[in-house]
Amino acid sequence: MVIAKNLAGVFDHIERDALRKSVKSLGVQDKSFRRWLDAARGLGFVSDVQRASGEWMLILSSNDEIARVLGGGSSRRIVQIPVKNLFEKNWRAFVFASWQAEFTGNGERLVSQKKQYEITGIQEQTQRQFNKAAGVRSQKNYAISNIHANGYGTVLEFGNRAGLFQYWDKKLHQKYLGWRIPDSRFFPLFGVGGSNKTRRTMSLFNRTREEMKATSKAINLGRPKFCEMYTFDRISKNGNHLWIHVSLKRMEE
Repeated sequence: MVIAKNLAGVFDHIERDALRKSVKSLGVQDKSFRRWLDAARGLGFVSDVQRASGEWMLILSSNDEIARVLGGGSSRRIVQIPVKNLFEKNWRAFVFASWQAEFTGNGERLVSQKKQYEITGIQEQTQRQFNKAAGVRSQKNYAISNIHANGYGTVLEFGNRAGLFQYWDKKLHQKYLGWRIPDSRFFPLFGVGGSNKTRRTMSLFNRTREEMKATSKAINLGRPKFCEMYTFDRISKNGNHLWIHVSLKRMEE
């Protein structure tokens, strides 16, 4: 069905023989093609119609119809991937990487693998294996806070900060706490640079001035979704991205 949709483009139909030839060129045996086509017919994804010229056409169901059959409701997220990648050994990795790229704006949004597990059911270890197989590149992100290093033990014991560490603030001549936040992950097939779309609602991670304005507006209106937020600060000498941590609870007080 994925191949048929890819070949049909904006149309809702495709010649059956044209689809068979295309699939065969990818190394798929006729037996497998017939099995897949029968399964698609059984699910109501395709229907056969014969033209007056004798050619057989396949009428393709819409993405929303397919999503409803699969129990996913309306298909709000459509992921595109080159057909040839679906026939490679690591095709599952490419499918996941494509979804991940769309979900995160190809690295624009910072989303933890734990959150992605909650959505997809794919274990974090498997996600890392998929990303490696698909050639996904990662960019490390670190939070820097105004929490004094004296609070290290408390934050370590009662907090949920990953990779907690202490750093020296040259300007204030004080030690403060920092921690790891989700990596940015880029899928080469979709290019690097993230999405051009600017979110208009409050965000936990604010990379641009426009995003920060939207978040500040939500806070002023008394509609914070989070008890904290992060704003992008700079790139370190090691090439890591540094984000400033802000406690919204402290701001409200």
